[in-house]
Amino acid sequence: AYTVSDAGRLIYLPGPEFLQGQTILVWTDRLGSQTKVPIPAGNYALPAISPDGELLALTSYQADGASDIMIYDFSRETLDRRTFSGNARNPVWTHDGSKLAYQLTQTELSPPNPLQNPRGDIWLMNADGSGQAEQILDAIATPRSYSSVDEKLFYFSGWGADGLSQSTLTFSDGVWISETLADTNVGDWGAVVSPDGRWIAYTSAVTRQIYVQPYPNLADGKYQVATLVAGIREPYWGPDSDELFFLREDGTLMHTEINFDNGFSPNTPEPLFGGIVVNLSNAPNYAVSKDGDKFLHFISESEQAEEGIAQDYTALVVVENWFEELKRLAPPYPQ
Repeated sequence: AYTVSDAGRLIYLPGPEFLQGQTILVWTDRLGSQTKVPIPAGNYALPAISPDGELLALTSYQADGASDIMIYDFSRETLDRRTFSGNARNPVWTHDGSKLAYQLTQTELSPPNPLQNPRGDIWLMNADGSGQAEQILDAIATPRSYSSVDEKLFYFSGWGADGLSQSTLTFSDGVWISETLADTNVGDWGAVVSPDGRWIAYTSAVTRQIYVQPYPNLADGKYQVATLVAGIREPYWGPDSDELFFLREDGTLMHTEINFDNGFSPNTPEPLFGGIVVNLSNAPNYAVSKDGDKFLHFISESEQAEEGIAQDYTALVVVENWFEELKRLAPPYPQ
């Protein structure tokens, strides 16, 4: 917010820089108190917290549609790039936090646009950036979660609500083996396995509801997390496998406690807080802390703008003879 006359008079409005389309990432606790995460300005999505809770993997988007994976260190407050291809997204941590699985989008477009029928091969890389990444699946697929019990990578493949299916990848005898979760229906996506390895929760792209099944014996039952609200997605297990979080499409984070005395019996879901920015073409839109008491998510930049307006914008600053001052501070190269 500034202007300069031909005669060298500078007029500006003091205040912090506000960039359009930038991501605002916050921690919110169960009482709704928020703490901003001090990441540099950028357009980020798809947060994934490492198993030890110390690192955060993000997808960083550029204005031209390119995307790469970044790692944020919570204690050091540093953000480092992990991929440089311009078409990497959807990071998923392995159970020990040493590696990241991710989707490498490939389309007919230049630059690639993952929203227009991507080819999403799955790759695996060292989380510290060392070595070379390896392709572990050649298919239209998106990684979603990793089981700490049987070390399987859960992913969904296909395109569109009617073409999605759930599968797993297992590393055995030097090769990656893909297996379909046959008891899930076509149109299901985003399976996440519970920390104790006994259940999977996923979203139906057709009904926009969440279902839970025993794992690995999916045929032993199927349960719906009942809610009167249409349009829920992105299940996330609590650290003790006895609580399930999920998002309403209006940005409200819900949760339900689960009773296992008679199989799987969830309590009536209740809201925790609202205001989460939900990108319907991306998932996940939030992450849960290691202790299950804080939630990492994005808020709208309009909320940040309101904070900026509330600051002390009370006066315009006028600088006379600014060209002379500029010459003094940055002398022109002598002729």
